[in-house]
Amino acid sequence: MPREYSRRRLLASTGLLASGLALGSAAGAPAGTADELPLRWNRAYAESTVNNVVATVESGDQYVALGQTGSQSSLVGWLFGLDPTTGEQRWSVPVRNDDLDTQPAFLAAESTGDGGAVLAAAATGTGVVHLVRTDPEGSVRWWRQYDPGADGGTLLPQDVVSVDGGYLVGGYRVVGQSATAFTIQVDADGAEQSRSTYFEDRTSTVLGLLPREDGFVAAGELREQASGDEQPPVRGNLFRVGADGSVGWQRTLTAPFDGETGQSQLRDVVPVDGGYLTVGLAIGPSRSTFQGWGVATDASGVEQAKRRIAPQPATVVTDATVTPDGITVVGQSLESINSQTGAGFVAELGPDVEPRWVQRFAPDNINSFATVLGSGDGGVVAGGATRPGSQNADPRSRGWLLKLGGESAPAAPTTIETQTATPTPTRAPPTEITPSTPTPTASPTPTASPTPMLTPTPTPTDSATPTDAGTDGPTPTDTDGPETPGPGTGTSSDGGPGFGVGAAAAALGASALWYRTRADDE
Repeated sequence: MPREYSRRRLLASTGLLASGLALGSAAGAPAGTADELPLRWNRAYAESTVNNVVATVESGDQYVALGQTGSQSSLVGWLFGLDPTTGEQRWSVPVRNDDLDTQPAFLAAESTGDGGAVLAAAATGTGVVHLVRTDPEGSVRWWRQYDPGADGGTLLPQDVVSVDGGYLVGGYRVVGQSATAFTIQVDADGAEQSRSTYFEDRTSTVLGLLPREDGFVAAGELREQASGDEQPPVRGNLFRVGADGSVGWQRTLTAPFDGETGQSQLRDVVPVDGGYLTVGLAIGPSRSTFQGWGVATDASGVEQAKRRIAPQPATVVTDATVTPDGITVVGQSLESINSQTGAGFVAELGPDVEPRWVQRFAPDNINSFATVLGSGDGGVVAGGATRPGSQNADPRSRGWLLKLGGESAPAAPTTIETQTATPTPTRAPPTEITPSTPTPTASPTPTASPTPMLTPTPTPTDSATPTDAGTDGPTPTDTDGPETPGPGTGTSSDGGPGFGVGAAAAALGASALWYRTRADDE
């Protein structure tokens, strides 16, 4: 099943349509140039103290949501099915394997087209990638793991897509303070077919994948090797890999900040007429500003237009999808970096990356969207987590999903309806976890520092009109809330991996991998 019709994307995943907008001409077009999609349903789901949603796919006659559930110090994978018209939960299962000493953190999903899903996870400690194939009710059909190889390290998967009758996993391998972008291709049963690394002489990551008929396009980050005390900035990286595994073209993309260049990251990429659109996160030169941003390119990745996406003074863009009307992006909007509340936002962009409309939801809690799915009926489904401000609340967080557009539901609630499900007994894991021996395929691999990915402290405002590149905003701060555990890379100050913005690091929502200590919860 083509990637662009599953998981987060209907026709594509993230980005901005290729257009003739001149670079730097990102004047803040007012929202409201197109009709907003109507709210169909708005629901929260909880099975334990901590719950979140990191990916949603449309498979068969249902939506399948993937996330985490459990206590703050012990989370397991969580998979549940939803009625597309009402959002009501049909079934719910934990995704765990008792043969493992530590349960992996599930972070990405792909539709199998028959009601099932393929789930990608990272394992803290062992460094392996896990792939799990499930049926339409969440039962495990196969469970595979992929070793880091002779050089060791930790493999951090960030995306999984359907390719050539099988699946392609992309992410980065961390060894010490270096990171190298990788992909692993497997067949329909999870057997490894090939493995490649990219830009080995630099620090690099793959954060989003877009399959093409003769290869794929990847979005992520790139950092040149440091010379002496110099710490080169992290840049957005977009590159094309052909069917033979070679890199056809590679573009380094940066977000504008009033004539200066800060740190840039590309989270995902989608196809558009004549090229690609890619979106991500940018941090200003002073490290006191962060904003979502997007770039429209031609078919060779050359910039055609770019714009910062700012529904609030501080914005995190986590995902995007192409719909019949345009491009829908989701994330979190913050009125102030120091605010203890924030809103999930959904926005539609036009072909020149201009904002058409923005809707913000539940601004009085700590909320964020991590993923967006373009559904077959023309609607969009945003997923993430909603948290009350109180540290004593139980549950501390709920998985959160809402649908805009598409088929009408019997009622369209304006507030979040909470559905606390009765947990289904754990589905039996496969009789054994099948390891895979890596088959490296030469491609570049960097000496890289991984990118920090934290969940920022949100801040809402009643008006959320996206602005263009150029608005200063605050720096994200980490908050308690639904964590996505698992191997990742922390933030660094000037010399470490990633953006190098200290504790206030790149905010990418619940779908990102990151280390986080839990001493206060244990």
